[in-house]
Amino acid sequence: MEQFYIRKAALFGGKLCVVSLGGFGLWLLCGVAEYPALWWLYALTAALCFVLAALMAALVSLSEDDLKRDMDDYRRVPVRKIERRSSRRHSA
Repeated sequence: MEQFYIRKAALFGGKLCVVSLGGFGLWLLCGVAEYPALWWLYALTAALCFVLAALMAALVSLSEDDLKRDMDDYRRVPVRKIERRSSRRHSA
């Protein structure tokens, strides 16, 4: 079960990466006001960040579906029940 927690943490890191790339792209677009002569470089880099964020979002979405399917398979595996001791002691 602990491998699922590791995979969930990796998915959270992927979501954080998507948000960070999107935020960095917006920050780059705001940088055009700093030096407008290189607007094309800012726009190209921001577009690249948005494309990478979209690809990472698709990867995270597919990984979430895969994790959900694996967790369902893990829960479907039959587990042998352990016999409990009775509260009454049987005399031999």
